[in-house]
Amino acid sequence: MASVGRNIAHDSARTHVTGESVFLDDVGPLTGELIAGIVPSPLARGRVKRLDVSAARQIAGVAAILTHHDLGRRNLFGPVVKDELLLVEDESAFLGQP
Repeated sequence: MASVGRNIAHDSARTHVTGESVFLDDVGPLTGELIAGIVPSPLARGRVKRLDVSAARQIAGVAAILTHHDLGRRNLFGPVVKDELLLVEDESAFLGQP
């Protein structure tokens, strides 16, 4: 326990204060890299009546549009019990839900 009672510099402290740190936003995209975007629910509570993504699929460069239908059982996740939705199915539960 040689570190007890002593100040220990954070491992990235020097690069932070000198401006040398490289952050994710500083790194350009890799060749062939896909960028994922998520459309958040604009409502805290809302029912999905219709979702037409046909126009979005026609945009140049779009590799895929995924909804909960594409994920099936994989739409459920959670740290212990997989009981949380990754993407909204029939009804949004909170503002910004993917």
